[in-house]
Amino acid sequence: MDSNKKVAVVTGAAAGIGRALVDALLSSDFKVVAVDANNEALLNSWSQNPQVQPVCGDVTDPNAMQALAADIWKTYQRVDALFCNAGVMPPLEPFLETPVATARWVFEVNVFGVWQTIQAFGRALAVQKTPSMLVITGSEHSVSVPMPLGAAYTASKHALLGLTDVIRMEMPEHVSVSLLCPGMVNTALGNSIERR
Repeated sequence: MDSNKKVAVVTGAAAGIGRALVDALLSSDFKVVAVDANNEALLNSWSQNPQVQPVCGDVTDPNAMQALAADIWKTYQRVDALFCNAGVMPPLEPFLETPVATARWVFEVNVFGVWQTIQAFGRALAVQKTPSMLVITGSEHSVSVPMPLGAAYTASKHALLGLTDVIRMEMPEHVSVSLLCPGMVNTALGNSIERR
């Protein structure tokens, strides 16, 4: 990779919005660390691109995220953009029939995965003093668009709105913090349960 290029980290980078983010960053002349728990899909997407470093990583593992952040700073001495994009969605079902275990799984990935990723990278973003961006992938369901039969997913995306607002207030001005709120897109998110 060209050492003069800006560096971006994207979680959930093997497919869907994550893959589109990587494509957009490459067209903007970034080098990208593409992170995903699905190593096969990750390598199929990015192993042939020299400007992409594919890394198999699980955002629900705080030790793995801390190790990844340390390795990236050791290798590149910078991160210019962090995209917390990894997420899951369970099958649609009525709230009264949704097991608490399902909701815990969704929050573990969609909320605490973001939480742990930002804690792993955030301190260095704050002290590196150069302009950077932190983008969290929420949803239209983050901003008062409830999804019937999707209580756990909607609740997790609402939580990201509040989390983003607090982080934006606490980060120094050189770190831009935003919440991406896409509507319906063509992704494999609905198949998340297969990889649970």
